[in-house]
Amino acid sequence: MALTPPRFWHQGRTILLVSWLLASVSYLSLFFGATYTEEGFAPGRLLLGLLFTQAFFLIAALLSHYPALPSPVEWARRYPRRVFAISLAAQTAALIAVALTMRVWNDEEFNLEQAAYFAQHGLTKWLADYGSINFWLGLHHPPLLALLYALFYRVCGAHLLAGRLFNILFSAAALVAAHRLVRRTTEEPTAALASLAWPLFPVWLFNGAAAILEGPFLLVLLLTADAFVAFLEKPTHRRGLAAGGWLALGMLCRYNIVLLLPGLLLLLLGRDRRALWRNPATAWIAVVPLILLAPLAWTAAGSGLLATQKAQLSWVFLLLRPGGVAYMLGILLPLWPLQVGAHLIPAATLSLGMLWKGEGKNPLLLTLGGCYLLLVLVILPNPRYFLPAVPFLAVGAARLLQYLRAREKADTAVWLGLLAASLTLTVLVLTGAKWDGFYPFY
Repeated sequence: MALTPPRFWHQGRTILLVSWLLASVSYLSLFFGATYTEEGFAPGRLLLGLLFTQAFFLIAALLSHYPALPSPVEWARRYPRRVFAISLAAQTAALIAVALTMRVWNDEEFNLEQAAYFAQHGLTKWLADYGSINFWLGLHHPPLLALLYALFYRVCGAHLLAGRLFNILFSAAALVAAHRLVRRTTEEPTAALASLAWPLFPVWLFNGAAAILEGPFLLVLLLTADAFVAFLEKPTHRRGLAAGGWLALGMLCRYNIVLLLPGLLLLLLGRDRRALWRNPATAWIAVVPLILLAPLAWTAAGSGLLATQKAQLSWVFLLLRPGGVAYMLGILLPLWPLQVGAHLIPAATLSLGMLWKGEGKNPLLLTLGGCYLLLVLVILPNPRYFLPAVPFLAVGAARLLQYLRAREKADTAVWLGLLAASLTLTVLVLTGAKWDGFYPFY
């Protein structure tokens, strides 16, 4: 009688296969879209990247069927820390290579404009004129991250490559934070294997290497989620203060982080622990952001800033990107729910055996909370906000297959399901690009 492979074996194979699907959709949506051609996504390079990604994940998944052969699944099971260290080093090297070769993005130029204005006029004048320096940063984003770049350029000089290396530093830290968060909610081999998916997403490589706000914001977003999970594990005053503090900091970085609040509330409800709600430490999650942000909001209201058209548009941006209404009412309206639904399939399982190791007593609310937290990263909809969800989507799909089917039938379900999903999503991408003439999921 053959020995039964360890539990992680099947789960690791599924992580690789789902990562293959997600990375393929990411490449296809860029390859057949028109938006990112202006940002330097050469079709030939994207096609080569797609072929390499397909080969890597499929070969790695096939190798996991043969325990005698070396495979990333077995390496992650035996040497999880070593696998993650190699993944982190390889990704950092890839980001540096992209930073040395990529063209200049509009967002990078906006950061340089903000930095030049800051260097010329000082902090007070810069804050007063922040919304009018350029049409993008001041309209859509709070000033904290722009100020961070302005201070960096003031100290190191307005060199684009220096700004890119600065963002790479935060991107690498965000990867470490994501690994910590997945490890906290699952186990170390799963976290190590899931980290392999990140460098094979083109949007991650470009946004992680460019001198833009993505690296710092991804780090803050993941640290906020990690602080919240730490509080749920041990609801002390110190951890409640940390969760509230990170949430407040995130609100000063991007308006988008406000959308996490309903999901966090659902997860608290899903814990179904009266002691957690009676614990005074829980109040810090709401009190700390109010204490830190209320004076700023009061000052802005007194100056009339919150009543301006730019401020109103900024809050509309929370729910739907400006200009997106036209696309949603057109061909994208029937396609968009299918795109979101495809990502929700693995996301819905975060509460079914993955998040906090099944401790929740209300699976429905936990599922809704897990869905919402990841849906926020997709529904905006912008690929760069999808990045933090990559490890969780891959791990969640593995848990879903284990939950729904017996193990001896799961392999067939994985292969057939992923092939069908890949074909369906490819058709949707092609149809949307052909009909709408625009990047179909943007």
